[in-house]
Amino acid sequence: LAMEQTKTNPNVRRDVFVAPENLFPEMGYGSHPEEIIELVQNARAKMVELLTAKEIPNPNELRYMHPETKEMILKKINNPYYSGMGQHEAEEYAKKHIRATFDTQHLGMWWKHFQPLPGETYDDRKKRFDSWYHEVVDKMIDADIIGHVHAVDAMGGGHHHLPVGQGNIPVRWALERL
Repeated sequence: LAMEQTKTNPNVRRDVFVAPENLFPEMGYGSHPEEIIELVQNARAKMVELLTAKEIPNPNELRYMHPETKEMILKKINNPYYSGMGQHEAEEYAKKHIRATFDTQHLGMWWKHFQPLPGETYDDRKKRFDSWYHEVVDKMIDADIIGHVHAVDAMGGGHHHLPVGQGNIPVRWALERL
C-alpha cells in the first residue's frame, strides 16, 4: 500500500513507508533494537517475495501433510501481488517503503535492565549503558532501517518526554550520528 500511495497519490511529496516503532522494553517483540532490525529486514524480504514470486504459499492453508510420505507440503496459489519486477528492483522498493521509527527515549528505557555489576559505580554503569546505546544505534544505522525518529530525552529508564539535552540518555549523540 505504501508503494502504491507513493506512485498514485498526487499529494505525496516523498516516498511513503511503513515504520514500526521500537516500543517500551516490556512491549514484547520488536522493542529491542536487534528485534526491530530483524522485523524490518524480514518484512522487506517478504515484500521482495511478494513482488517477484509468481506463486506464494496459500495464507489460508499454509501446510498440509502428504498422506503417504508424511512430509509437510506448502500449497501454493497465484500471487496477487506479483509485479514481474526483478530481485534488485524489488529490494530497492522494499528498502524505500519499509523502514522503522526510532524512538530515542524508548531505547533509553533499557537502562533499567542494566543492573549494577558487582562493585560497579553508578558512573561506570552509566558508561556501560551509553556504550551499549551507541552500539545499537550504530547497528540500526548500518542496517539502514531508520526512516523516522522520535527525538525525546529522559531521566533514567522511565517514560519521560524531555527536550533533547535535558535528560541523561545520549540522544544528542544519536542525532549527531544520524
